[in-house]
Amino acid sequence: MKRFLKWFFGILFFLVILVIGTAVALPYLIDPNEYKDDIIAQIKPHMHGRDLKIPGDIKLSVFPWLGAEIGEVVVGNAEGFILKPFMTIQHSKVNVRLLSLLSDQPEIGSLEFKDIKVNLQQDAEGRNNWSDLTASETAMIHPTGLIKVADTAAPPTQVSKQDPKAFKIPKVKILGLHFHNVKIELDDKKTKDVLTLSKFYVDAGPINNLNPIPVKGKFNFHSKKHEIATASAFASALTVTEQLDEFKFNKFVLNTNVSGNAVGKKVLKTSLRVPELLIQTTKEKINAKPLSLKIDDMNSEGYFRLSRFTKPVIRLGLDMKKLDLNKILPKTKTTKPKPTQQSAKPQPGSEEYIPTVDDILAGKDKVVAVDESARLFAPLAVFGGTDTQGTIKIAKLLYKNMVLDDVKINLLARSGLVSALPTAKLYSGTYEGDIQINTKRKPARLTSRQKLQNVQLGPLMLALYGKETITGRANFQGQFYSAGDTQNAITENLSGDGQFSVREAKVKTLDIKQLILKENYEKLEFAKEKTEDKKVTAFKTMRGTLRVKEGIVYNKDFNAISRRIHLKGQGYSSLPEQTVKYTVTAIPKKSFGFNLGGKRFDLQNKNIRTHFTGPWSQVEVDNDLEEVLKAEYKQSELYKKKRAKEEDVKQFIKEETDKLKEKFKDKF
Repeated sequence: MKRFLKWFFGILFFLVILVIGTAVALPYLIDPNEYKDDIIAQIKPHMHGRDLKIPGDIKLSVFPWLGAEIGEVVVGNAEGFILKPFMTIQHSKVNVRLLSLLSDQPEIGSLEFKDIKVNLQQDAEGRNNWSDLTASETAMIHPTGLIKVADTAAPPTQVSKQDPKAFKIPKVKILGLHFHNVKIELDDKKTKDVLTLSKFYVDAGPINNLNPIPVKGKFNFHSKKHEIATASAFASALTVTEQLDEFKFNKFVLNTNVSGNAVGKKVLKTSLRVPELLIQTTKEKINAKPLSLKIDDMNSEGYFRLSRFTKPVIRLGLDMKKLDLNKILPKTKTTKPKPTQQSAKPQPGSEEYIPTVDDILAGKDKVVAVDESARLFAPLAVFGGTDTQGTIKIAKLLYKNMVLDDVKINLLARSGLVSALPTAKLYSGTYEGDIQINTKRKPARLTSRQKLQNVQLGPLMLALYGKETITGRANFQGQFYSAGDTQNAITENLSGDGQFSVREAKVKTLDIKQLILKENYEKLEFAKEKTEDKKVTAFKTMRGTLRVKEGIVYNKDFNAISRRIHLKGQGYSSLPEQTVKYTVTAIPKKSFGFNLGGKRFDLQNKNIRTHFTGPWSQVEVDNDLEEVLKAEYKQSELYKKKRAKEEDVKQFIKEETDKLKEKFKDKF
């Protein structure tokens, strides 16, 4: 990282020196553009095999300031990445006070660099077009005024600050340093993502030796894979060392609007404030302690430390009073977009369309549905290549209408294994989890352990579904595992097992007879007297086990026992297809008698099966009550008497038929 920064600044200093040298030699030159080849010939041996071109014109001015404007400068790409140039600078401008050139500290009016574009590329095997710039030693200003790059591979820690050959910022005064419209694009074939930093503007200055430098700017950022875009503005006072190995940002402020499909059709306003942000390039460290983060009306305090840029070691902590996930997470409901006519230009909502920040903030990026299939364990997967230890504390976590208190998440990551250990208080009970993601495996592997203890079901059902359909104290524990690189794949490959139980369970707003009799229930006299608050069935116990295989959840032993009735259940539900096929068998244990259709029935100890089938959004309920009633009726005295009369009639007809046959047998 340090070497890349020095290489980049070396290019910029080269442009400055080129301008100053050309301006000083103006009386001896007819046209500075005639010397481009000589300049390129001196620089090219140190460009790691890259081409350097200056197709733009060089324009000079002398009085009252020495000044120059340089047109397009193109730095070629690394070997194997030849489709685009590595860096292009369309316009550069510098002004130097003439008399200051006679002193030890030249005074530069301003440095301006406009329309810079950097193309970073990484192929599917991990080869990139920038690593060669960080492999060699630091760039430095040669006494002749040109950039020289040492070829030694000694580590940065072996370069002494007192070494006269070590890189140092020259002593100059600069009234202002301005970058306008910088664009850095990373086309990463390995992660299948395109990261774009665009419309990057920076104004810094005045710069006077090593005094603090006021800095402000703005930029846009977009990730195609994660469907997220940001528009940011920042300000700080920057202090740097002369070796460019330490950057200290005092009173650093970063305000960002986050949008895109990753956060739904919303714009999140965030603000990050760090009293002292320290970046040490030689030691490869970043330290932000303390820091404050605000997301809409949610405030948090914490710290962040990073060391080793190539394989980051991260230590972090965050303490939040409230986190409302409803404001952050996208809506999970997906709808199929209406078919539209094909167009040569990608339209909003299509996979090819990449919304810009301006589009999003202007509301032009209207996508019908949110595709969850492309997201993998976000945000845990981002720690896959790091060594991370951290703790996140949330006093109150809101999701839909559900509230979790005293949430604590311990994060651990090492050697591609990412672990999250969440705990929380949930409606008078507790929740514990253990989520592990192995990102080194292809596809990634997920292992999850979940445990709920003594959770009040009533408030939970009210929060999730708007009704306290079931009350009681719920317990659950299970272990699940899966593999895949998308959410859909994780769901389809999910397997595992678990067990659940509910103590003091009550099924509200439902008389169990209503479940059994269905449309016949309203015909009964006692049903008219039942109000909603009296339609309750209490169970002493309610328990069962789950077995999950390739996204299908099986249950064969659901059991619920009350004084009046026993319930048994078995069936399955498909998570990928979101369908269910389940049968509940009700066995009344007390007299279950009623008059229906002029007949008396009693279903005590009878098995009445109720079937639940179809998609989750529209489950069809049916049972075999009719067959049970027929069987019950066949056991009744009325049915036996009727059958006896039918047999008497049949016998009478048979006897009369036999008599007729005997009487007329001689006639035929």
